[in-house]
Amino acid sequence: RTRRLPMLIDSVIQSMPGVPDDIRTAVISRVAEIGTEGGGSKPAVGDDGYAETNQLIFLGSEELGPLATSLVEFCTRKGVKDFGKMKIPEVTKELSGSLPRSVDIAMFGRMTTSNAFEDVAAAVQVAHAITTGKVDTEFDYYTAIDDLSGEAGAGMIGDVELNSSTYYKYFNIHWEGLVENLGGDKEVAAKAVLAFIEAAAVAQPSGKQNSTAALNLPDFVLVEVSDKNLPVNYANAYLKPVVPQGD
Repeated sequence: RTRRLPMLIDSVIQSMPGVPDDIRTAVISRVAEIGTEGGGSKPAVGDDGYAETNQLIFLGSEELGPLATSLVEFCTRKGVKDFGKMKIPEVTKELSGSLPRSVDIAMFGRMTTSNAFEDVAAAVQVAHAITTGKVDTEFDYYTAIDDLSGEAGAGMIGDVELNSSTYYKYFNIHWEGLVENLGGDKEVAAKAVLAFIEAAAVAQPSGKQNSTAALNLPDFVLVEVSDKNLPVNYANAYLKPVVPQGD
């Protein structure tokens, strides 16, 4: 996800053998406009001289090579002069539907105002994690001493809020939608589902790990397969907080 698409495409073109400099320059000069197609101001130019798209472009690494190749081939067919004069919708029309889809885009979707990149309806839904019981927030008050200040008092003070709770997390995957997003490839879709379930179970948030070491695996994972395409989130079971019992 980036606005730096021209820089990425340029790096790919430079690795392609036999691309003339005038073709490369002509292509890079139009790439930023792909992300400006839906309207907006003239693309900004970064400190390194590359233009930036006016919107974030979400694309997989598998799309960069085919995108660069398609642009180079199109510019070569049209000629540098005519390519530079073309309206950007004509350019994006040439690219539309020709790019492969990565698994992450097939799962989580994509929305842009550029016709060069297809909008993809997400096949995965993710709910916010909620606690199953009442949350008691603790405050970790800390100070830091400046050893060389020569004065009494703290060099810094602060506090961090903590809680120790059992969380309920919910995800659902629309199998048919995922297969469709992957062009009908059920084998890749099945591998994606297995990888997603494993990641959902073992992935750990990275924030504050050095000061909390909150590396806890789930105690229970429930996987349901519905032939009626009727996903059910059991969050309502925790409208009344769970109360610990026994030890």
